[in-house]
Amino acid sequence: MAVEDKKASGLPMAGRRLLVGTNVLLATLLVVAIVGVLQWGAYRFSGRADLTSSGVNSLSEGTERLLDNLDEKVWITTAYFETDLEGEDQAKFRGAVEDLVELYQIENRSRVEIEALNPLQDHEKRQKLLERLRDKPGFKEQAVGHGEILDRFEAEVLPQVTALLDAERSRIAAFGDTLAAAGGTVLGQIDMLLQNLQGEAGAVRQDIRNACEADLPRYSAATSELRSFYSSLSKACKDIGTVGSQVNAAGNLPAEQAEFLAGAQARYAELVETLDREVATIGELPALDLDDIARQLAPDSNPIIVETETDARVVAFRDIWPPLDPSASTSMAFKDRAFRGEEKVSSAILQLTEEQKTAVVFVRHGGQPLFFGGFMPNQPQPAYAQVKLHLEDLNFVVEEWDLATQPEPPEIDPPPARTIYVVLKPTSPPPNPMMQQDQTPFGEEQRRAILDAIGEDGRAVFLAGWYPGPFGPMPGQYEYADHLAGEWGIQVDWGTLLLRATPFAPGKYRFGRGAAFMTDCSFSDHAISERLKVLPMVLPYTCPLRLQETPPEGVTLERLVWCEQSEGLWGVKDVQAYLDQMRNEYVVRVEGDEVGTFTVAAVAEKGEAKMAVISSRGFCTDEMAFARDLMLTAEGLTLRSRNPGNLTLLVNTLHWLNDNEQIMDLGRPIDSAALEIAEGPTLSFLRVLVWAIWPIAVAVCGAAVWFVRRR
Repeated sequence: MAVEDKKASGLPMAGRRLLVGTNVLLATLLVVAIVGVLQWGAYRFSGRADLTSSGVNSLSEGTERLLDNLDEKVWITTAYFETDLEGEDQAKFRGAVEDLVELYQIENRSRVEIEALNPLQDHEKRQKLLERLRDKPGFKEQAVGHGEILDRFEAEVLPQVTALLDAERSRIAAFGDTLAAAGGTVLGQIDMLLQNLQGEAGAVRQDIRNACEADLPRYSAATSELRSFYSSLSKACKDIGTVGSQVNAAGNLPAEQAEFLAGAQARYAELVETLDREVATIGELPALDLDDIARQLAPDSNPIIVETETDARVVAFRDIWPPLDPSASTSMAFKDRAFRGEEKVSSAILQLTEEQKTAVVFVRHGGQPLFFGGFMPNQPQPAYAQVKLHLEDLNFVVEEWDLATQPEPPEIDPPPARTIYVVLKPTSPPPNPMMQQDQTPFGEEQRRAILDAIGEDGRAVFLAGWYPGPFGPMPGQYEYADHLAGEWGIQVDWGTLLLRATPFAPGKYRFGRGAAFMTDCSFSDHAISERLKVLPMVLPYTCPLRLQETPPEGVTLERLVWCEQSEGLWGVKDVQAYLDQMRNEYVVRVEGDEVGTFTVAAVAEKGEAKMAVISSRGFCTDEMAFARDLMLTAEGLTLRSRNPGNLTLLVNTLHWLNDNEQIMDLGRPIDSAALEIAEGPTLSFLRVLVWAIWPIAVAVCGAAVWFVRRR
C-alpha cells in the first residue's frame, strides 16, 4: 500500500499517482540492483559453505588446487540417461554427479566447461561429443599404425588376394569334365575353399568399412578381424600347397591337374609372405584408447567423459559408484553404493593434464608377489593390489622389484620423469621341506642394489616397523637400519615394540585386542601429515624412530607422526615377558621398558634428495588401508572406511617425494550415499544463516524500500 506524505496530499490525483508510481518503480529497481549485485558477487567470488558432514557439497583442497592451476581447458560431460520409466535411484545417481561437476565449473569457470546430456534423447549433443572424441589429436596419433594397416589392406593386400583367388578358380574351372577323374574330388574341395575365402574377403572388407565409418571408429576391432582373416588365409594357402604335393605324388591325376597342384605352393608364396608379414605387424600394434572409450559409451552405461583438447578419459559408472559390499550382486540400490565421484573425476583430470608420469617401485626381497595372486586355492591374496590401482588412478606408474630374483630395477617404458622407491623389509627365506635350494638370503649385494638405484639425489620411503624373528617373539633385525642412521640421522629401534595397555588399578594393566595397534597419534603441520589430524588412522606393530639431535651434514629432519606420552604406552623390549604375564589377571610394566613420546614417522631432506621412514608393519596393505566397518547411518546399516588416514599417509608421502604437494588430498572418497548435517560448527552456521543473516538482509531491503518511498 502506497504511503502518501503531505506534499502528495496536496497534488491532483494524476500527480499523486505519478509520485506513487515513481516510488514503486524506484523501490523495484533498487531491489533488482541489490539482487543483481549479490548474484554477481556469488558468481565472481564463489563464496560457499559445505554443511554436510561427509563434505559431498564441496571439493577437497587437492582438487581445488588442481583446478586452480589448470593451464588448459577441460570439458566434463555427464551422460547419465533419463527416461519416464526409470527408477528413483537413477535420478539420485544422475543428480549426484551433475551436482558434483557443477562444483568443478564453479571452482574455475574459465578453464572448466560442463554439460549434461541424455544419451537416449539428446542425439545431436551425443553426436557432437563423439565427433570431438574422434578428432582428438592424441587418438589420431595413437591410431596411425592401425590406419596404415587398414589402408594397405584396401590398396595392396585385398587386390593381391582377389587376383590370386580369381585366377585359381579360373584355372580349376578350365579343367571342366576332367575334374571327374581320379583326384577331382580334391580339386573340387579346393575350389569350394577358394570360393569361401572370396566371400570371407568381401565380408571382411565391409566389416572394416563399417568399423572405420562408425561415429567412433573401432580401429582395433578392424585390425583384429583383419589379423584373423590373414591368418586363416595364410593357413589355407599353405594347406593347399601341402595337400596338393601329397596328392600329386600319388601319380593318378591328369597332367594339367598335376601341374596345377605341383605349382600351387610357388604361386601362393608371395601372398603367404605378405600375409605373415602383416599378421606380425598387427601383433605389434598398441591397444587403442579410443576403442576402449567406444565400448564404455553405451547409451545406458552412465559414464562421465573428461576431455582436453588432445585427449579424453571415460569414468565408468562402476568406478564412480562401487558397491559397499564387493561380494553383493551387481544390481544394487543407491544406498548400497559408495560415491567416489570427486576422487575419480579429479584423477581423470590429473592424468589428462600431467604430461610425464612418475614411477613408484615397490621393492621386496622374496615373499609373495605384491600385486597379483589369490587365483588358486590356498594361494594368499596380494598385499598391495588395491593400493596399486589407487596409485595408478593418481597418475603413477606402479611396478614391483624382487631383489631375490632381479639384480636390476625393472625397466619402465616410456621412461618416467622420476622413480620413487617404496622399500619393504626383506622377507626371510622360508624352510623348504622338499630339500630344494632355498631362497638366496638378503645380503650386501641386494642392499647395495637398491641403494644404488635410489642414488644420491633419489626419493624413497622405507616401511619399517616391528617384525618377529625366526624364533617366536624375538624381534627380527631391520636390514636398512644402519643406512638410515648413518646417512639420514634416523635410528630405527627395531628391537622395541610399542604396546598400549589399559590401567584399571595403580600399577596394574590389561591388554586389549588392539594392544599393538596405535590409534591415538599426533601429527605435525608438515604438508604430509596436516590432513591426517581429521582422519582416523591405525598403525600396527610400530617401533620407535629416534631423530639424531645433530644429523649428518646437510640433512634436515622433521617428524611427522608420534605417540604422546601416556600411562600404559610402553616401548617393550621383551615381548615374551608380557606373554608370560597374560596368564594372570593383570600385567605390570617390566623394568627397562620405555615410556615417553615415540616418533613413528619422519622425513629427511639433503639437497635434491628426499626420504621418508614410516615405522609401522603393514600399515598400507590392502587389509589395513581399505578396511571397512559396518556402521549405522540415516539410511540404515552401511560400510565405511575404518582407516582412511593410512592410505592418505602413503599417498601424501609419495606426492611430497615427487615435489607435487599441490595435489595432496586429491578427491574425497565417500563410503556412504547417506548425507547428514552433524551437530557442530556447520549446523551452528546454518542456524545463524536462517535465523539471523537472511532476516537481517530482508530487513535491510525493506528499510531501503521504505526510505525511497517516503520521499
